[in-house]
Order: sequence, then structure tokens, then C-alpha cells
Amino acid sequence: MSARKLPEATDSSPSADAATSGQSHPKKPRAPKKATVVPRVPRSRSRSAAKAAGRQLENDLVTCLNKFGLDAYRLRQKGSNDEGDVRSSKAPDHVFECKNTRSVQLAQWWKETVAEMENAQVPYGWMVHKRHGISAPELQWVTTTAEVLSALLARVAKLEEENKLHMQMVKHLVGTSNSIVVTDRKGD
Repeated sequence: MSARKLPEATDSSPSADAATSGQSHPKKPRAPKKATVVPRVPRSRSRSAAKAAGRQLENDLVTCLNKFGLDAYRLRQKGSNDEGDVRSSKAPDHVFECKNTRSVQLAQWWKETVAEMENAQVPYGWMVHKRHGISAPELQWVTTTAEVLSALLARVAKLEEENKLHMQMVKHLVGTSNSIVVTDRKGD
């Protein structure tokens, strides 16, 4: 193992530094530079790329709703008379507004959804927004207000109660009759 040779000592007194640099006071030694971390700024995407991302989320929502037999379809944009991005013929009083952006702006999006609910004259509005990193359509976020959710749940409860009454009536009719006769009117 060889010994490292140390640099020779120099006169580092303040007067020596000042004399060689031509200054009246000595220079302070500089601290080593620290690595600066530049925050990553997300690149903004082009208008066509943004539209394509929105279209993809709309198509994904249509696919998801159709898996449940809701006969969903995308709507054409109508400017200020827009009635949402996606509708369903089996759930005609619902409107879906889709957003595929990295920045979440719920207040602004909800204003758009309310305007679209009013344009479509429907009571139920849903904002569907992309969960980045999650590609499955059925796992995207859906946002609404407590008012819209409560109105929907009240309607479901009413329909369930009506269905229960209907089933009781059918059971009563079947129970009081020994047979149910179905006639074909074509033979009359």
C-alpha cells in the first residue's frame, strides 16, 4: 500500500491572499454547489390529444354502462346547449359528463354538469373523471352531489316499494285462482 503524498502547505494567511488577489480583504472559500432539484412540470398536451383522451374516456364509459345493459351512447357536442357526453336510453333521466385531465377541478366541472342537466331537462347528473394509472372503465371516479344521490335513492326506494306491492297483488291473484287462463284474442 503506497502512501499518498499530501500537497505542500502554502501560506494561506489573509494578508497573503489579499496581496496576491489585489483586494484589501481576503476571499471566503466557496461551499460546494448543491444539486438543485427542478420540479417536474407536466407537459400540456395538444388540443387534439386532449380531445382524443376525452373521447376515450367517453367510449370507456359507454362500454361500462353497456356491460350492465343500459344501452349507452355518446352525444354530439352542442356548444352552450350541450346535454352531456354520454346518455343511456334505458336511464333517460341521467346525464354523464366525462373529464380526462390530470388537474381535478370539481367545482368547475359540476357547473358544467348542472348546465347540461338543465339543457337535457333531467334530474340526475354524474361527473366521470379519469383515475390516472387505472385503465379499467368500471374503476373510474364518479362524482355527484348529495342532493342528486338522495333524489336517486328516494326514487329507487319508491320503485322497490311499488314492486313489492305489485308482487303481493300477483301472489294474491294467483292464490285465489286455481288456474290462470290466457286467451288468444286472434281466435275471437
